[in-house]
Amino acid sequence: MLRAPTGPTQPALAAADAGDQEAALAALQQALDSRHPGLIQVGVESRFADLRGNPRFEAIRRAVLGRANPLQQVASR
Repeated sequence: MLRAPTGPTQPALAAADAGDQEAALAALQQALDSRHPGLIQVGVESRFADLRGNPRFEAIRRAVLGRANPLQQVASR
């Protein structure tokens, strides 16, 4: 039986799904502060699409990935 993943990124995903950008960003920041490995998805997770372009989200994404948005890099090729 598979179990749903849990951890600091789950509240961010739930908040993003609910359209609560502030709560999603706060949860992502908390996950970043705890150095949660699940944040690696931040650059490609479609449920964070509405957060892209938000300066706080982009700062978190850069802190995790250490480079420009991988989706934009692919699109510009």
